[in-house]
Amino acid sequence: MKGFSLIEILLAMAIVGILAITAVPVFRTLLAENDLTISQMLLSQAARRAEANARAGAFDSDWGVRAAPKEAIVFKGTDFGSRDAAQDAIFSLPSSIKFPETFIVFSRFTALPSQSASLTLRASNGTARVWNVDSQGVVY
Repeated sequence: MKGFSLIEILLAMAIVGILAITAVPVFRTLLAENDLTISQMLLSQAARRAEANARAGAFDSDWGVRAAPKEAIVFKGTDFGSRDAAQDAIFSLPSSIKFPETFIVFSRFTALPSQSASLTLRASNGTARVWNVDSQGVVY
């Protein structure tokens, strides 16, 4: 039985190296896309929860969302600073996603937002997606 020659081993190592070099950027892109998708879904879930609480008149109050990097907080009240923190619902977002902090408050019973919002979510590799809440409270 004949062993492997040095050339065969080097050729196999070169092929494995080329595959690894091409796989790393693809893997990072997939991770960034996954983090963007998770962030969009969690922001949408937080906004819909605040909207549902406002529509139901939960605790006879308006409900809002504070969207910030690393977390979205559904809060009771018209202002985040004077909220009832015991009623907070916290949604942890992937730390690799960056966007500016924003607040949206949904009015009691009508569930219409205080303002429309458009956030550009940016991943660490530069890819971006837009998350929106329009003036009628539609989240997309």
